[in-house]
Amino acid sequence: MTDHPALPFTIIGGYLGAGKTTLINQMLSAPNAPRIGLLVNDFGAINIDATLIEAEDDDVISLNNGCICCKLTDSLGDGVDMLAARHAELDHIVLEASGVSDPTRLKAYAHGNPLLQPGPVVTLVDCVNVRTQANDKFVKHLVRHQIQHADLLLLTKQDLLDPSAFEPVSEWIKTLSSAPQVHATQAPITLPSLLEAAWHFAGHTTEESWVDHTHVSWHYPATQRLSRKMICDILPTASSGLVRAKGWFTDERNALCLLQFSQGRVEITEATENTSRDAAARSSGLVFLSPDPDFDFSALNDLLDSCKA
Repeated sequence: MTDHPALPFTIIGGYLGAGKTTLINQMLSAPNAPRIGLLVNDFGAINIDATLIEAEDDDVISLNNGCICCKLTDSLGDGVDMLAARHAELDHIVLEASGVSDPTRLKAYAHGNPLLQPGPVVTLVDCVNVRTQANDKFVKHLVRHQIQHADLLLLTKQDLLDPSAFEPVSEWIKTLSSAPQVHATQAPITLPSLLEAAWHFAGHTTEESWVDHTHVSWHYPATQRLSRKMICDILPTASSGLVRAKGWFTDERNALCLLQFSQGRVEITEATENTSRDAAARSSGLVFLSPDPDFDFSALNDLLDSCKA
């Protein structure tokens, strides 16, 4: 029998490009943040500030503010159990769900574990692209399902919309879900503030259903230097069936760079000293994702080959 209360278990979900990584960074760096046990798919993507790192192992990073980051490898259940076993060191466990997953299905990992208290599913919604996504023949069921089964909706990117365009989007989302809405702003969002809103629906239960949402992926090895400018020019012109890209490459100045592409927007950032070590542990390469099972990746390969510096 444990003398410690069960750890709250919160799931952060949302479709690709909704802003989950930004939210996770805000949580980890917030002053006086609770001690979070974070499960993520990729350390490099969250770009942890090197000044926060206290200790680093293959799949675990311990931060000097008490947070622990665990990279998901073969088994999500093993990662959850590992953090749950360290309940005396933590205040909360947060799972960052993949953008193409069903977060409600992941709740099962908290049920039946006496060290965990199943908490809410927080779904991020990209206000700029959500209506397009919700009508896309490949991903509409997934996007709508993520919204419909959320306990809290965090609306992002409203600053990219005209004020007159935001309200109709918010009202349309309400036709899919009665979950409370929180509007992301420039001010950092803390885990306690999210939970305070989410637990308004503490008694709300969702049907633990699962829909098979298949995306096809393709890996580009990026063994040679690539031109940043050319990548920025070609990716937005690629087929609309390309929804996501992420990975490391070396640019024309021999700088290690992280590429992130979502919904037609390209972001390239040079690796910090800390992320350079993490990226160097992996072979360089870019991963592309499409919901279209017939997507022509050979044409994309030719475009990327043309970017060689």
